[in-house]
Amino acid sequence: MGFVIHTPEARAAIKELPITALKTDQKLQMRNVGMQKVRDDNDAKRYQAHIKDLARSIGREGQLTPIRVVADDKEGLTYALAEGADNSHPLATRFWLVDGHHRFAALQQIGAETVKVTVLEGMGFDAALVASKLSNSDVVQGVSRHERIENAWSALNLPSDYFRSLPVKEAAKLLGIGEATIKRMRQSIREEAIQRDAIDTTLPRPEQDKQFMRYWSRKDVIHQYSVLTWAVHSKGRRKFNEPSSDAKVFQIKRALVQLVLGDDGRYSNEEVRRALSELGIEAKEHGVSHLDKKYKPHVTQGDSEDEEDGALPLPSMARGEDF
Repeated sequence: MGFVIHTPEARAAIKELPITALKTDQKLQMRNVGMQKVRDDNDAKRYQAHIKDLARSIGREGQLTPIRVVADDKEGLTYALAEGADNSHPLATRFWLVDGHHRFAALQQIGAETVKVTVLEGMGFDAALVASKLSNSDVVQGVSRHERIENAWSALNLPSDYFRSLPVKEAAKLLGIGEATIKRMRQSIREEAIQRDAIDTTLPRPEQDKQFMRYWSRKDVIHQYSVLTWAVHSKGRRKFNEPSSDAKVFQIKRALVQLVLGDDGRYSNEEVRRALSELGIEAKEHGVSHLDKKYKPHVTQGDSEDEEDGALPLPSMARGEDF
């Protein structure tokens, strides 16, 4: 599949196709238009009024703005030998509609038999998904902030890594949202990757980034995130991070590991393993309060000999800092 570059230079000349050659799919639409679920009666009325206005305009003046499409690589695909070519190449007869759903609905309403289109680079549904996200950066009808955010989340979780591999600044510009929102989305997935041991945080950051992208490009991971809206995912993350959740337990374990492994070479792996194992047994048999009384240091101001006596400094998390 060729990636779509959404620039005028990348587009082919305007063509006229039978209207029946166009295919539509909900996933290629950002807003609740056409085949998508209408949220309420007011939305339905606004949609119908907009389509009628477009239909009247097209009926008077003709279709002035072409609809953007991407060639389908499955249905109706034939092969032809281009002039001067040695090998045949795929020739599409069906196309995915990626931008211009309102105009398409208006053309259908007036019974048009043909439609003016611009065929974008790329072929297949994955290419159409990328093109649909890119086309939303210059839609004519107003798009709400919520819709832009959900569109960005969907774009980041496409089968193609087109948007995932972009720098934050570029992705934010293309998708029409703030860089901070893109960073929050990426960070939420990164945290889950760490919690699932898909990222080794002891490695240099470039190596961690490679592990992160490998994790995020897994089919099962993409499917998991693509079926959820950002609103649902972020709400679930907030619940996940509440006290006593698995995320908090993970943070505690990470703090303990940092505490005992922070001084390289001070303790052997066997000593660390035995200490953590015995702590677990004591906590299970006697409770956390027992651990608090037995092991928690009673530090008074002015004490400076704790480290020399064998006590370890508190990890940065315990001091309320990020690490």
